[in-house]
Amino acid sequence: MKEIASGLRFPEGRVALDDGSVLVVEIERRTLSRVSPDGS
Repeated sequence: MKEIASGLRFPEGRVALDDGSVLVVEIERRTLSRVSPDGS
C-alpha cells in the first residue's frame, strides 16, 4: 500500500477512478473528497 493523502477525517468508501483519482467519503466532515494521483 502507498499513502496518497493525509489529513482526511475518517475516510470510508474509497472508489478508484479511471484517471487515477480516488473518491472518499469523509465521515467526520460529512463530505465527498477527490484525491488526485499527486496527492492534491
